[in-house]
Parts: sequence; structure tokens; C-alpha cells
Amino acid sequence: MRSGSIPGARGRVLPMTLLGDPVLQAPCEEVTEFGPELVRLVEDMFATMYEARGVGLAANQVGRGLRVFVYDCPDDEDVRHLGHVVNPRLVSTEGIVLRGPEGCLSLPGLEAGVERYDEAVVEGFTV
Repeated sequence: MRSGSIPGARGRVLPMTLLGDPVLQAPCEEVTEFGPELVRLVEDMFATMYEARGVGLAANQVGRGLRVFVYDCPDDEDVRHLGHVVNPRLVSTEGIVLRGPEGCLSLPGLEAGVERYDEAVVEGFTV
């Protein structure tokens, strides 16, 4: 049972958007309303991510074409990073480029080699 203090505890699990859905190919819109509907979306996204056993989820993966993502993942030192970002903007990347297998909740059962910097700075808002 999820506790009220854990993100997603009060959220509902949303249907996952799968490969082929146009919302996954369209640019996401900037969030302009920071009210209760956005708070509910973030809670629902956490609930959906945890149900799917993911470490990150973008709003378009649950059919909402908005610039929002949630995450709960460890780093290389096994330190947990948990949160959400609204209207994210990549500020900088540093370090080496790592390549490794990565899955996507919108592509269940598939993994692909993905290149990522080992450090990135993102700015945005929270609710």
C-alpha cells in the first residue's frame, strides 16, 4: 500500500501511450496553468510509473502532450533521485558519453542502445 507522503500515493494509474500514437511524435506544449489539474497529473504520472516499474515517465507517454516528466532513479553511487520537472530546459551536459541499454514504457519489452552524458543539468518548475 502506498503512503500519502510518497509521490503517486493518491494518484490513479493512467493508460500508457504506445508506439504509433501521434502524441509521441508531436512536440509537447509548454505548461501555462499551474493549478490542481497539473498537481493531479503529476500524482497520476508517479502512480503510473510505479505501476509499470519504470524510473521515468513523460506526460506524452500517458497521452498528455505537455512538457512534464517524473523520475525516481538511482545514480551510479546508488543515491536515489526523485522528483518532477514542468517545462524542462536542458542547461548543460558534462562528462563522458555513455552508451547502454535502455527501455521505454511506451515500447514494452524492447531495449535499445542509447547514448547519454553522465551528467546533465535541467531547469524547470515543480508543483
